[in-house]
Amino acid sequence: MISDPKARLLQDSESWPDRGLPFDEVAKRTPIPHDTMRDILFSLLSEEEPELQQFFDKDAKCMYLKRVRK
Repeated sequence: MISDPKARLLQDSESWPDRGLPFDEVAKRTPIPHDTMRDILFSLLSEEEPELQQFFDKDAKCMYLKRVRK
């Protein structure tokens, strides 16, 4: 098991559905303390070439996180 929380999150994101997942599902799949998860996500989303992106799903009415496929 990978001990680095950021690496664990990125590894798990490789198996997310193409449409992504809501934050609650990400948090269930990768148990990381909330503040740490928030900091990791902000860091990943603000990179010059981010590996994750977020978007608002109008049908589900919630924010989703999605892995950027390169």
